[in-house]
Amino acid sequence: VATHNNDGGAGRANSITGTSITYAAGGGAGPTAGNGADGTPGLGNGGGGGANPSGGDQPGGTGGGGIVVVAYKLSESAPSAKATGGNVSIYNNYAIHTFTHSGTFTNTSGGDITGVEYVVIGGGGAGGGGASVPNGQNAGGGGGGAGGYVTASGQTISNTPFPISIGAGSSR
Repeated sequence: VATHNNDGGAGRANSITGTSITYAAGGGAGPTAGNGADGTPGLGNGGGGGANPSGGDQPGGTGGGGIVVVAYKLSESAPSAKATGGNVSIYNNYAIHTFTHSGTFTNTSGGDITGVEYVVIGGGGAGGGGASVPNGQNAGGGGGGAGGYVTASGQTISNTPFPISIGAGSSR
């Protein structure tokens, strides 16, 4: 297990799913030994940097894939989802559509869906590999960058299908 010398960026917490989740954290700098940690899939985290090796190069971790979450309030009289696409769950009278893979969000309500909020997280970058060099000045790899973070609330979604593209984190 790698122990990072320096943590990456903290990321941003969001509770759109009903639970506070931290998205888009940067990867940590190279550990004292071992490969860089991979970013968490579906959170857009950056991969950790590879170790400052005493013999042999240590690869950085891959970036975590992105995610899109769309949520809207349900009617008290008809508490069922007004759209299809993604993994659909109901929490606290909200429909929550979670996309961890590409797909299509389709409004099936027959009218506009109002009061929509969403979070879009891009895939994170891979961490750099640690390298050993002949002069003995070995270098640990830097952590990968976090995926982009975009959120909005109070949006309206029409009856048009919306393609959702989920980016994988970058590979090492």
